[in-house]
Amino acid sequence: MALLPGYRAGICVAARSALDAVTAALQIRSDYTPAVLKAGELLFKLGRFKESDAALEPLLAQNPNPNAAETFYNLARVKFAQGDFSAAEDLYRRACEAYPAYGAAWYGLAVTGRRLGHEAESANDFKLAESYKDRNPPAKDALLSQVQKLATGIENRLTKAKELMNRGSSTRHRRCIRRC
Repeated sequence: MALLPGYRAGICVAARSALDAVTAALQIRSDYTPAVLKAGELLFKLGRFKESDAALEPLLAQNPNPNAAETFYNLARVKFAQGDFSAAEDLYRRACEAYPAYGAAWYGLAVTGRRLGHEAESANDFKLAESYKDRNPPAKDALLSQVQKLATGIENRLTKAKELMNRGSSTRHRRCIRRC
């Protein structure tokens, strides 16, 4: 058991380091939703609930928010940790509505509902959490998609030339190599 405090300290050091990197990214582009979500999550891991709340709350105003399910879920976790179970229940429910197969959100809703004395609903929510236990909303990162579309560097062209060469299209692969 002596390893547990050391393990926790290691997680905190890693989270602080990651938070520094995310904070630097947010200085470049403060409206980058995936980075804001990550900052909120890291602040939560560090036990800085008020800061996490302040980082995530503005995302609720985004319309449309492509990461709505994650936003609701992360903010629900913060509200639960702060003891605001009614708000947490509402946010977990909204996460489940935004992505109905979100297992962790159903679990959070079940635990919160049980805490509030909603036993019958919680039993059903636990079943849904179990049926979707490994399902999370797909990451929607528009900036990453744009960067991937720009992947036209020499490595990409050489890879394409090799694929064409392997298929036997020597004329097309020579043209591709010439452009490199």
